[in-house]
Amino acid sequence: MRLARNLECGAVLLGDSATRTAVKVMALTGHGRGLSLPLEAGTESQWFHGVVVVRPMRDFVVKEIAFFNRWTRQRAAFVPTFTTGGPRRASIGRLAEAFIVELDRDFPSTVPTVCRTLQKLEPRAEALAARPCVVCGMPAEPDAHAWRSRLTISNAQDTEQLPVPVEASAADSLDITSCLCYSCQNMLHHTTPGTVLPRFCTTQLQNAEDSTASANNHNDLRAKIEEFLIDDSDGSDNEH
Repeated sequence: MRLARNLECGAVLLGDSATRTAVKVMALTGHGRGLSLPLEAGTESQWFHGVVVVRPMRDFVVKEIAFFNRWTRQRAAFVPTFTTGGPRRASIGRLAEAFIVELDRDFPSTVPTVCRTLQKLEPRAEALAARPCVVCGMPAEPDAHAWRSRLTISNAQDTEQLPVPVEASAADSLDITSCLCYSCQNMLHHTTPGTVLPRFCTTQLQNAEDSTASANNHNDLRAKIEEFLIDDSDGSDNEH
């Protein structure tokens, strides 16, 4: 997204097939990303302000794309990941991929069914109004930490040890729990204190703090001058 903004691109087209979309739906659900699922796997997403994400290949399964590339002699691009070629239990994404591929082998309607279910999902209003998570950039629910504490069994002391941003020291460490989505809270729960996060997390955190401070200043100013403001309804009543 940063590259698209730097190049002033208004849209980003991704090559996610129907098979890849079905795998992503299962993987995101396993990661606890149900709130952001329509934004991360939907046909079109406008969550990233100024850049529209479109997935024009999501109506074709991976076999159709493979046959088309072979018959038309198209050059195929392959981008490996950390778990490429690894066992199915290497990650939740790898396990979801093995599940969808093996199930679709005997039941060809698996992928279309998952994709049709995804099409029925709409982003919730609180997701669109939430601020971005400082790690993944997806909506961070304001009450994600409290909800996670009620549903998730952690250690006996039930302590939260989240990493501090890269430019924060142990003396002035910051609590970034409220700036993380549910999934990232689960991912970073067992990290040790002093873990260094990427620099873009610090930038995201600073932007979130600036937005919060600006909103608080606006509310404070509004409260101070509230008694001097003229209500529009009063003016309309006087005219009548």
